[in-house]
Amino acid sequence: MCSNEAHGDERAVAWFSASPCVKDMIPIHDVGCSLRVGREVKSVGRVPQEEALEFTLKDGRVEFTVPRVDGHQMVCVAFA
Repeated sequence: MCSNEAHGDERAVAWFSASPCVKDMIPIHDVGCSLRVGREVKSVGRVPQEEALEFTLKDGRVEFTVPRVDGHQMVCVAFA
């Protein structure tokens, strides 16, 4: 599993890739994530599904679980 992050003033986007090979993709379930943000978070959600994810803030990090990754998944962290 790899992750790329892009940060901006209002949000950060993390992209997760479960497999470099598109053929015979096996979904990955309940992927726990922890990103260092250092500021207040307004929301976390799957993109482009527009599905909100529950999250917690702890020690300057936002923590959440992606319920399913089918090959790849983007997650948007919106800042307050």
